[in-house]
Amino acid sequence: MKVYAAMYNPMIHESTWGIISLHETRKGAEMALSFHKENERKRWLSVYSKKTEPYEFGKFENWTIDELEILKP
Repeated sequence: MKVYAAMYNPMIHESTWGIISLHETRKGAEMALSFHKENERKRWLSVYSKKTEPYEFGKFENWTIDELEILKP
């Protein structure tokens, strides 16, 4: 059985991927990434006002979908 992992890396130079959620369809994983990315953008905007942005949103972050195969025992 195949599942799709919605994955997030908060700091591409110092961290590793973490699984946000698992989905039966790629579309479900894409929706989860979209929702997560929008929440992270809102959080980032609350920390940095538009006049003091040190870098653009998402410059050091990354989101991806990985297809995984679940094996039966």
